[in-house]
Amino acid sequence: MRSIVPSLVMVLLVLSVGIADAQLIVENFDSQTTGSPPAWLWWNNGSSGTILIDETVFHGSSGKSVELFRTTFDDIGFGFGRNFPPIDGPAELTFFFRVGSTTEEYLTAVGGNNSGHQVAWWVGVGGDVGAAIGTHSETGGWNHVMNVVVDTWYGVTLDTFPSTHTYDIKVWEDGNPGNTATQTGIPFRNGSAVEVIDQIQFGNFSDVDTGPAASAYIDGVALTGARVLHDDFETGNTGHWSWSTRPRTIVTSCYQTVTTDAVLANDLTCDSGVHESVGIELGASNIYLDLGGHTISGHPSGIGVRAMTLEGVTIKNGTITEHGVGMDIVDTAVATVRDIYIKDLVEDDPDWFRMGTRITRSRDVLLRDCFIEFLPVAHKEANVSADSEVVLDNIEVKNSSVGLNVSGNGDPGSNGTDGTVINSRFFGVSIAGILVQWTDNSLVSDNEFYQCETSIGGDGSTPDAVTGLVIEDNSMNGGFIGVHFEGTRDSDILDNVISDHWRGIFLDYSGCAASGDPGCFYATDNIVSGNTATGSYEDLYHHELVTGNTWINNTCQTKVGDEIPPCIAP
Repeated sequence: MRSIVPSLVMVLLVLSVGIADAQLIVENFDSQTTGSPPAWLWWNNGSSGTILIDETVFHGSSGKSVELFRTTFDDIGFGFGRNFPPIDGPAELTFFFRVGSTTEEYLTAVGGNNSGHQVAWWVGVGGDVGAAIGTHSETGGWNHVMNVVVDTWYGVTLDTFPSTHTYDIKVWEDGNPGNTATQTGIPFRNGSAVEVIDQIQFGNFSDVDTGPAASAYIDGVALTGARVLHDDFETGNTGHWSWSTRPRTIVTSCYQTVTTDAVLANDLTCDSGVHESVGIELGASNIYLDLGGHTISGHPSGIGVRAMTLEGVTIKNGTITEHGVGMDIVDTAVATVRDIYIKDLVEDDPDWFRMGTRITRSRDVLLRDCFIEFLPVAHKEANVSADSEVVLDNIEVKNSSVGLNVSGNGDPGSNGTDGTVINSRFFGVSIAGILVQWTDNSLVSDNEFYQCETSIGGDGSTPDAVTGLVIEDNSMNGGFIGVHFEGTRDSDILDNVISDHWRGIFLDYSGCAASGDPGCFYATDNIVSGNTATGSYEDLYHHELVTGNTWINNTCQTKVGDEIPPCIAP
């Protein structure tokens, strides 16, 4: 389960003064959306229960927490978690928890560099330690730390030491500091197999197969530790990631061009530049720019960060706000953008164009773990990719006009952009979550769309402008059209779940004023298979002149179009 309402509440900081390679993650969930799973950089697996933001139970005098409630006793774990850049030194995790029952296993895991290399797996309540919080390792078994009672907040701190493959745990009753227990030197679950730490998760991983269930709550998550920033593998260290010794620039003012690895030392307000002036320009290949958790604010025609005619660059860890273009990547190969929040919650004029990221004539561009938010007005596009190859992974877009515009230069021979969008969420987008205008090989898979005018649109307004588009395993709810193919050819719509639209899947025409006019292009040679489309006015629909498509094994309640066979009943 992934959330449908993004909320930037995770703070990911790389401190540029003193401990330059430190990482701090703080999360209290107070800015999250009540009734939805924890969002943005948190992933959720609620197949056996519900994981929702709760505003009635929380740690402290006000706020929210995450509620975990098991609804299915199927011997399958459920929970939520967060991955982060690897830590290869000591790290400290603190969180607060509260349980409604001590008969179930509400547990915490701190992950190593793969699923078989766990640091602290099974730190929690229940199971073999009963009405207590305990720990577990493969060598030491269960270890009792402190008895706990229901409906009471407790704090937990785990200090991990990869060099000795051990961790310490401290547990205390919130508001009662005299009730504290500490255990030290607990072996990692998988011992010396762990090289780095890169994940935390909370959930119920027990093998119970009967009820009743009770809720558990998590709040106030904080993690700090030394972090690997760079490794070019030239130091010859084969045992673990090595520290970077490359030169690094400390950025302290606007309109700098950096030619080495660079870290932003403070917030910047770059509001006095000329048209398309650039807050920070990357001026060399094979470098990174770390915004250090800081914010670059700009002006309506400015650019936050730009990489032009480069190769092998990374931009990460910060906020870019109130620019005409937040991130501009031009004629660049192998670029990574991650952990970036781009927003403009000021500009409400639909005649002013805004773009979160603008990617032009570039290849192998990856956007990961980013959140882009605009006001719900026209001409505010979260991501625009023209004549480029781009991958979006774990992206959240809120209230833009278009989440990703896959466009080209109008040359059918080039087919413009190839885009891949996976594991991402689009909420309240006013035109299209994803609008594909030029491609011969794009993939949209395992995403969520909520209250979007059109979730995914393939606009083949010229011959063969959109081909090879695969749309599979997505969830679309509460919009106007789920999937809209206009002149799209040789593409697939597979195994999606679409509900509560005007039209669920709509195969249509494009390129002309009215159907039958000269110049019309019709969606044809497409496969629509295995989808579940329910609750819409017309779940499946094809225009009467749009034929030559294959519709098989779809579940629906309503259909319009002679070519569509009877649906499987929901």
